[in-house]
Amino acid sequence: MRFTDTSRVRAFAKDPAVVRFGDGYFLYYSISAFGDGRSGDGLAIGIAHSEDLDTWTRVGEIGPVQDCERNGICAPGAWVHGGKVHLFYQTYGNGPKDAICHAWSSDGVHFERNESNPVFPPHRRVELRDAPSTPTWWKTATVCCSTTPPAIPISVSKCWGWRRRR
Repeated sequence: MRFTDTSRVRAFAKDPAVVRFGDGYFLYYSISAFGDGRSGDGLAIGIAHSEDLDTWTRVGEIGPVQDCERNGICAPGAWVHGGKVHLFYQTYGNGPKDAICHAWSSDGVHFERNESNPVFPPHRRVELRDAPSTPTWWKTATVCCSTTPPAIPISVSKCWGWRRRR
């Protein structure tokens, strides 16, 4: 599989997450800022679709919408649950106020934000902007958001109540 997004100033597709959903596969990835000073410019999340995991077509992007996302969003982790794609991603460019947010989609392209975002605000001693990798799902109930240092695992209950895993 080879894919890069050329919709911005430079070809860029970082932090990929692939899920099988509906009629094929969806790829979620970080895309660079435009870098031309436009309002709301920052990192965003690109979306590509494939039927065979070989040929990918860019089908959209998710830009910053909520106040906590205003400087950019990136590093998506995707999970299919209950007939929806759930996307967990980090905010970017807010320094020690960077956090993990959640959104979901019924079609893999159009996402609704969780009104309680950020679902996992940063611990005062940890800066999520230093995360070297995307969130990773363990089983179907825990997401681990890797940071430098330490790792911040969070548990997900069936009612989507969030708590820090110790």
